[in-house]
Amino acid sequence: MDRASGVPARPTGAATKREGHHMNQLSVIGRLTADPTSTTPKGTTVCRYRLAIDRSGEGADFLTVISFGTRGENDVKWLHKGRRVAVNGRLHHSTWTDPAGSQCEAYELIAEHVTYLDGPRRNGPTANEQPGSTGS
Repeated sequence: MDRASGVPARPTGAATKREGHHMNQLSVIGRLTADPTSTTPKGTTVCRYRLAIDRSGEGADFLTVISFGTRGENDVKWLHKGRRVAVNGRLHHSTWTDPAGSQCEAYELIAEHVTYLDGPRRNGPTANEQPGSTGS
């Protein structure tokens, strides 16, 4: 991960050619805790959002999801706080030292496929205009 830009390494080369053949796959269903944000470092859209993932019983776990390129553009356009989605991707772990010298770490889900499970906002585009899912 490039902590200066806050962008994890995007899959390239052999990793993208053998998708489905590695064991680092994670599937979650959750609701966005806030509207997604996006940046465009080096010309590629990078979309970030947090999901609240219900636990059995009570409480929730929270996970940051990152999507790139066209997938990221669609996620920024169609997702909003409270929207329910299913995300399939790979878990990414990063470590860094913050300005105060403390060691930090984070787990993030790099989205490979996103399925929108409920409708858009009532005042937004119609359901016929939106994609049902984005993926490779």
